[in-house]
Formats: sequence, C-alpha cells, structure tokens
Amino acid sequence: MILAVPSQSLRGNLEAWGDCLPSGALVVSLMKGIELGTGMRMSEVIQESGAVDQSRIVVVSGPNLFKEIAAKQPAASVVAASDIEAAEAIAAISAAPYFRPYTQTDVIGTEIGER
Repeated sequence: MILAVPSQSLRGNLEAWGDCLPSGALVVSLMKGIELGTGMRMSEVIQESGAVDQSRIVVVSGPNLFKEIAAKQPAASVVAASDIEAAEAIAAISAAPYFRPYTQTDVIGTEIGER
C-alpha cells in the first residue's frame, strides 16, 4: 500500500479509510513533513492513526522530484524501514536503470533528513 497524500491530510485520510489497509501489507510513505500540532513524523502518524505495526512501515525519501523520475532522469532515493527486509523488498520492486534506491534502517534520519 502506497501513501502519497499531503502530509497534513494524512491523519484525516487514515481515519476515513484506514480500515481498508490490508493487514500484513507493507505501507510505503512517500510523504515528507511533520504533522502540525503533534510534531509527529509521517511514519508515526501512520502507526498511530492507521494502527500499522512499525515493522510494516517503509519510508522513501530522496533529493529528487516526481517530474525527474517520470522523465527517467537519473535519481536516487533512500528506502528505510525498521525491518531491513521490508526496505529491501520495496527497493527491489522500485529500482530501474534510471532510479537507484538505497536501503537502511534509519527511519527517523530518512524522514527528517539528518543523514
């Protein structure tokens, strides 16, 4: 399941259709930002509002824009999850000759860009 909505609407969206998230499926966050009012990262909002176990949450972030990737310009991103196997699974299905995903377990650093 891929979540790519404006970060400030994530909680409301999950409250509206969070029950539709398949149990056991990986939940991939393409969102950046911190929730106003709570200071929570998007993975924390997913965990709390979507009742998703932390081991199923994968975050993707990189110094690229959708238009660059869609135009097949060389790009790289970080795919992070507390479970490295989850990160590797998402990286494997998203890799392309022009798109290189790197994996790690530092979800916080990936979300807030401290690495």
